[in-house]
Amino acid sequence: MQLQFTAIIERDGSVFTALCPELDIASQGASIEEARDNLKEALELYFEVATESEARARLRSEVYITKVEVNVGRKYDVAPVDRRRSTLDVPGVGLNLEPDELASVMREIRERGS
Repeated sequence: MQLQFTAIIERDGSVFTALCPELDIASQGASIEEARDNLKEALELYFEVATESEARARLRSEVYITKVEVNVGRKYDVAPVDRRRSTLDVPGVGLNLEPDELASVMREIRERGS
């Protein structure tokens, strides 16, 4: 029998992290495809060892993925970024940053704001 689950994949530094929110199981890989394949393997291994009652208790049958708008004030002027090449718009200044550079700038902004 085959079941279909959600895979949320995001870059986490130099690796990609994959999460199945229905079962709260995660894995990672060096690429999106590897992270997805590793998550699939982790899920299959889980179902090999979990009892049916364990799987039913852990399973979240309704998972919704959506976008929400959040007011963050004028403190930040940030938008979702293209991880291959990123642009951070600072009022009056255009910065073209690589993803690692952008992450460093964002950490610095957060640190200064707290």
